[in-house]
Amino acid sequence: MKKQNQFLTLLFILGAVTGANTAQSQSALTKVVAWGDDHFGQTTVSPAAQNGVTAIAAGSLHTVVLKNDGSVVAWGFGLTAVPVEAQSGVTAIAAGYNLTVALKNDGRVVAWGNTGLVPVEAQAQSGVVAIAAGWSHIVALKSDGGVVAWGENTHGQVTVPVVAQSGVTAIAAGVNHTVALKNDGSVLAWGENIFGQTNVPVAAQTGVRAIAAGGFHIVVLKNDGSVVAWGGNNTGQTTVPVAAQNGVKAIVAGGAHTVALMNDGSVIAWGSNQFGQTTVPAGLSGVIALAAGGSHTLALVRVVVPVSLNPSRSGSTLFLSWPTNAPGFTLQSTASLTPPVTWFDFTNPPAVIGAEFVVPNTITGSAQFYRLKMP
Repeated sequence: MKKQNQFLTLLFILGAVTGANTAQSQSALTKVVAWGDDHFGQTTVSPAAQNGVTAIAAGSLHTVVLKNDGSVVAWGFGLTAVPVEAQSGVTAIAAGYNLTVALKNDGRVVAWGNTGLVPVEAQAQSGVVAIAAGWSHIVALKSDGGVVAWGENTHGQVTVPVVAQSGVTAIAAGVNHTVALKNDGSVLAWGENIFGQTNVPVAAQTGVRAIAAGGFHIVVLKNDGSVVAWGGNNTGQTTVPVAAQNGVKAIVAGGAHTVALMNDGSVIAWGSNQFGQTTVPAGLSGVIALAAGGSHTLALVRVVVPVSLNPSRSGSTLFLSWPTNAPGFTLQSTASLTPPVTWFDFTNPPAVIGAEFVVPNTITGSAQFYRLKMP
């Protein structure tokens, strides 16, 4: 997930530190919005997911989020006891029916179910760059472009074909089928084919940039912003509405529903609506990521809050402070705004004093410019 850089700049000149020097801007925080089936609390968002979330995943009856400190939080039916191995250093998450999967920053996979940790294939204990989870199987993409899969194989869903052992750029997993996107823009699918979900149509054999796997269907996003879907269609999950036939930015697929994020930031959902999973909340905006579970839908939303960078002076020390409700910023300084401008990070971490982050800086007598940067 990419976040647009946000900057807050303050000019400070020796002897002119007053209230007029306070600079104001905005900070982008994140929160999770969930709708649809809540019989097991899967759409009752945990207080721990009210901010600082970087990724979301939806299982059949549970929800998982990744925090910006590398920890995982989960709620819903079962699978909510996050093991120690996934409480730090996690970079990606995936959720299946009865399992949750995490990718660690050292390239290894950690997986767990209702009864604890799930064994991980030896090949997935290093060099993994992406993960996916199906009903009872796990898929990993290696840094060399090869796919590794393990778990239930009653339909051949973890029997990786030769063509998917290299050149793969993305993976997805449905109930009993697996999908891979090749570096030439073509799609591969294998496993259960009872609804034709592994019969890739001609339209998905070129020009594809993203893939998603639902319960028994597959959805792909084309380079031109159009959506192609196939497989089970008992609730209209593969009948792409006119509004989603162009201008689509991202796609996800749930048990029997499909959701698209549009270029204008709006969300469109279709397919099963038994529990309101395709009834997008009114006024939803600022969406940066989506996830779809068995019968629920998640959105990761950017929340903009005001931020002030405040200077104060004590002797030869300048104190720069900003609110603790705007975490993640890096304080930077430069002596000149004449291009090309070089900004320097403050390497000492800010102290927390009350409700403020505070960084002291020795006054040298020359003009300095300061800004807060949030990557």
